[in-house]
Amino acid sequence: MKSDLLLKSAIAVVAVSMVVTVAACEKVKTVLRGPPAPIYSGIVGHSSVQRTDVLTLPENYRESSLAFSSDAKHYAYLVNDPDGVRRAVVDGVESQALADCSQPEFSPAGKPFFWGMKDGNVALSADGRIVRTPFARDEALVFSKDGARWATIGPAPAGGGDSSRVAVLFVDGVQVGRYGDVSFPEFDRDGKHYAFLFLNNGQMSLAVDGKVSVAFAKPKVEISMMPFPASTMFLLSPVRYLSDGGIVALAQDANGWTVFKNGKALGSYRQNVWGGGNFNTMISFGGFEEAASIQGQSLVVADDAPVAAWWERPAGKDGRWHVVVDGKPADAFSAPLFWSAEPPALSRDGKRLGYSVIPVPAKDDNANAAYVVIDGTKRGPYHHVWGIRFTQDSQHFAYAAASGPEGNAWSYYLDGKPFGTKYSSVYRPVFSSNGRHVAWQAERGNKQVLSVDGQDIATADEVLLRPKVEDTGATSWVVRDGQKVTAITTAIE
Repeated sequence: MKSDLLLKSAIAVVAVSMVVTVAACEKVKTVLRGPPAPIYSGIVGHSSVQRTDVLTLPENYRESSLAFSSDAKHYAYLVNDPDGVRRAVVDGVESQALADCSQPEFSPAGKPFFWGMKDGNVALSADGRIVRTPFARDEALVFSKDGARWATIGPAPAGGGDSSRVAVLFVDGVQVGRYGDVSFPEFDRDGKHYAFLFLNNGQMSLAVDGKVSVAFAKPKVEISMMPFPASTMFLLSPVRYLSDGGIVALAQDANGWTVFKNGKALGSYRQNVWGGGNFNTMISFGGFEEAASIQGQSLVVADDAPVAAWWERPAGKDGRWHVVVDGKPADAFSAPLFWSAEPPALSRDGKRLGYSVIPVPAKDDNANAAYVVIDGTKRGPYHHVWGIRFTQDSQHFAYAAASGPEGNAWSYYLDGKPFGTKYSSVYRPVFSSNGRHVAWQAERGNKQVLSVDGQDIATADEVLLRPKVEDTGATSWVVRDGQKVTAITTAIE
């Protein structure tokens, strides 16, 4: 990988003993084995299952490119035209606006977005509006909660005839600025405002609606470096809006990497460790082995309360990683490594906390190493853990855990107890709003398996929309089997 050459000269790479592969679609996957699951229809257990044909994909459809809006009313996918050029098809109409298009996606408002080439330049189709960019490739998009606003960042040549690069930020199709580096913007709850951090000439600033809100002092202590130039701050410097409109941000200031909540410092660190998400390594910078550290990507906030949590490690040779809530240790548990697969989980009201921990690194892949900690109570051990989630009323929780490294080793757990059958791969569970029903998609063999309240009710080649679970237990999905796309609905009998 190209970046390896940049990393090796400046940092030490410490492999996490538990290798967990996390796909962008929120899946943890192990080796798939076993026979295909059966196709279910009619009455299955406690549910009636109804299938309705939605569309048949054409022969020139590009595999795994189909996307649906969250309300299942709109769809988009890629095809190869007669010249072999990738074109986007939106609601059955092939777009000629862009060539060599990328994977389409929908905003929360159901508007289609896809990248492509326009007159030799990278451009974005944003609900039919063509936005030209200086980027060399398609970049990630972020949206406001209602989907009315969007943003993207990417590297671009700095100009002046040299090979340096800058990070460029677009919001709602307008170029906001060019920076030495910039974080992804965060929209507030009603989408009226957005905030981001940017770095210019070694000084970091917080901007709100594109204007500088706070210019932080340059670090007066030695701190860990940015791993790459231009457009990498999203790995290290998150910004989060709180439910009350306040802001939590991880920025560089005079004391190092500091977490600020509404302008108040909650903790400062000399090292910001890069890792987690779909990265299977913890990257520790040389010379900071005993420094106070934070894992920037672990910073999360509660949906309905001004509460933040993250992983930190105090300074010292014997410093161990632990989770803090608003800068204070959440409980008595600590570990030599933070859990890299996903950040801590806060309940919506901010009163409950769940996370995974590795008390002692496993010596081999067959060892049980991970525990789930909910409100200070430890459960396990497990081989892997994924998808800790609380109900909206914060009364219940669910997660998936594996008993071994491969095969049908994954099970779901409801309030800490096994629930349902075993799978070879798992996705996050989804609760109804009243917390009385739970659904998920998983994998067994070469099939996606759909489950409601622990009962497997259908299979498919691909799940295109995550389950929606009503308070009655009725669920809806959109799936693909071969070239056929089908809507599946269930009702409790």
